Amino acid sequence: MLKVQLCINLILFCALVRTSQGKEKLCVSESYPGQCDGDDEACVQSCSDDKLSGGKCGAFRSARVCYCEGCHQGVTASQLLSGTALQRGQSLFSPDKKTNLSMQMNGDLVVSITGEDLTEKSVWSTGTSSLAQPPVSVRLLENGDLVLLNAEGGTMWRLGTAGAKYAGASLWVRNGGLLCLANEPDGNCLWKSVAAVTSTQSAVLIPGKN
Repeated sequence: MLKVQLCINLILFCALVRTSQGKEKLCVSESYPGQCDGDDEACVQSCSDDKLSGGKCGAFRSARVCYCEGCHQGVTASQLLSGTALQRGQSLFSPDKKTNLSMQMNGDLVVSITGEDLTEKSVWSTGTSSLAQPPVSVRLLENGDLVLLNAEGGTMWRLGTAGAKYAGASLWVRNGGLLCLANEPDGNCLWKSVAAVTSTQSAVLIPGKN
């Protein structure tokens, strides 16, 4: 009887280990940033583009993201490439998934950190929710500037980082609540956010539009 119970326990343990290992290989697609609202076909394609397998939309905190399989440790949708954009409701996450950059529905671009108690705290924002024409997207231009655009494509806010120094860089969401313009995931920041400071203190609201 004891041997039977030991065998059962061993089987259950092995099943638990296999399940845990499978979960550890899941990650968020790099090429599908933001909300993944049931579009599994696009998610599968994004995982394929990332040279990964699988592809399934799923929940992560208050967001919906594209999960891939066969990931190596540290893969996450943490990069906004030069020339690309986030729409309202979309987010990027740091490698440890505790920091997120969110283009909020009210037009504010916000960096938040999730604490040990699972509550989110805003540490950086553009402060653009009160504009007469709230932004609907954030775009990283090829010249290195980060801009918030309204529904007509007009620039409502810009970071002011246009120039040869920043051109072609990516915007990275890093662990610890840091937003960083850099050429590599762990490269030196050409510009970085300052925690708990609203970015409009150093960035530029477009005259006549605030």
